[in-house]
Amino acid sequence: MSGALLDPMVWKEPGSGKFKIVETTKRTSVSERLRVILLDAISLLPVRAAWSDDDGVLVFALIGKGPWLLIVLDPTEAYAPESMIREATADGARP
Repeated sequence: MSGALLDPMVWKEPGSGKFKIVETTKRTSVSERLRVILLDAISLLPVRAAWSDDDGVLVFALIGKGPWLLIVLDPTEAYAPESMIREATADGARP
């Protein structure tokens, strides 16, 4: 069977890319440890989930350029998650 149907997604598989995303998670302008889910922005399939560090820094490394959808979960359980669409870069900074 040909892998043609999978080809558009191959470069987005975790561990197969040379790009990364570096973000700081904040609520009310204070950095804090929060859970973030990384999704493919086209298919909306989840790729990874991670906790940010205690100082709020979060890194998703070894990913393709994207676009990616990041969803920051609401720890207060008020069901008000925040989201953003990002492209990954070689150094993780915002493009």
